[in-house]
Amino acid sequence: ANNSIDLGNNSGWTINSPASQNLFWVGNTGNWQDGNHWSYSSGGSPSGCSPNPFTNVFFDSNSFSATGQTVSITAATAYCKNMSWAGVTNSPVLAGPSSSLLEIYGSLGLSVNMNMTFGGPVNFEAITPGNTISMANKMFLENVNFNGIGGEWLLQDAFSTLKRITLNCGILTTNNQSVSAAEFYSTATPFTTHRTLNMGASNFYITGSSTCWYVSSGNFNLNCGTSTIHCINAAADFRGGDLTYYNLNFTNNTSGAAVYLSGSNTFHDVLFACKGYIIHSNSFHKTTFLGDGIIESDNSYDDLIFSAAHSYSLWSYAPNLSTTQTINGNLTAIGNCGGLIDIHSKAPGVPAIIYHPAGNINTSFLVLKDIHATGGANFTASNSVDLGNNIGWTITPANSKDLYWIANGGNWNDGNHWSLSNGGPPSGCIPTPLDNVFFDGNSFSVTGQTVLLNTTAAYCMNITWTGATHNPTFGGSLATLLKIYGSL
Repeated sequence: ANNSIDLGNNSGWTINSPASQNLFWVGNTGNWQDGNHWSYSSGGSPSGCSPNPFTNVFFDSNSFSATGQTVSITAATAYCKNMSWAGVTNSPVLAGPSSSLLEIYGSLGLSVNMNMTFGGPVNFEAITPGNTISMANKMFLENVNFNGIGGEWLLQDAFSTLKRITLNCGILTTNNQSVSAAEFYSTATPFTTHRTLNMGASNFYITGSSTCWYVSSGNFNLNCGTSTIHCINAAADFRGGDLTYYNLNFTNNTSGAAVYLSGSNTFHDVLFACKGYIIHSNSFHKTTFLGDGIIESDNSYDDLIFSAAHSYSLWSYAPNLSTTQTINGNLTAIGNCGGLIDIHSKAPGVPAIIYHPAGNINTSFLVLKDIHATGGANFTASNSVDLGNNIGWTITPANSKDLYWIANGGNWNDGNHWSLSNGGPPSGCIPTPLDNVFFDGNSFSVTGQTVLLNTTAAYCMNITWTGATHNPTFGGSLATLLKIYGSL
């Protein structure tokens, strides 16, 4: 096969590839495949040839004589080796439909003096080291794939695509630059070879609404550096592939959102801004829950932080299989009378275990059920509620009190709607399982008012609506739970 291209895995052929050549764009607007727009010299006469994987292509000051010019990629696949827009003038546009594919077998250098509306996927296919990518504040609109066996790419500035980044082969070094994409994938398949991701101090901004990060460890070398992965959208799923990462932030704090951390990974710091699930066994330096949490496995932490007004379910499995959360540094769980912290085992009666080897663990305003504290530490929960089967704790109970609803409609967990006297001033506290709550003639002054259960779990001892006027509504969603420890 003379003047032909060997893209790999071809046997039985004698392939004579063409020599590498340079082609310069000329003649303003045109189609990438049109040889009349490619010259062997800057501003020269048409060559009649279009680029192949061995061709270095250049867009420069002699390519466009006026503004509003467009280079259109309309073929199924367009190729080049190195692509450079350095020196280009008159703000041309690289365009093309989503049905076209651009394959780059070397380096890419875009320019602030051009625009990018190309809508198809981009494949980086280099099989040699030392390739660079300069985006010049431009963004790809479709999937970006790194495919070259033995290839290497070094980012020179911020890299961005609206869709997925997939590292199938080769070495991608982010060089401390920020990376933005909908998803990041690097999974081992029969068609992938060795992959390396060097993350440095980069920030990865991943916006996918389902999968954020999905990698597998087979043939994959991950060097996390001091990088931070930001999973931005709700319902993000991080599948870490049993590898070592630095920081991971689930930043979406939308009410009702939930995010998932899968795989047996090692992390420096992890932040859950909304409801967070930890699915498999992991090791953390510090884990912070700003919303509710569900932990389904054994994990170890230097520091674990639970937040006021949220609920934490530590999984256990009937009849007697318990998960253990090992904490070597600090357990921070400081609630208040307006924001209790609920820590319980998922399986009623089957304990979940918190282990700490030594020292004093001081918490407050907890609601504890089926939690066994073990190890050499002293566990103290002040102003807290013992709902049973809690071992290893010194629990100072909260005082039982009567709370009266005031000020018309509002949220159950708003302390400004609960008073210590009938029609009195706000207490700032919300009901615990020890408190009696009353809705009466001083609770509502007009019709159309709603008391909304807006938390994962709401509590009271006795609840009484006798004497309430103006036909109020007691409401809430399927995601909320009311626990009554007395009469209704």
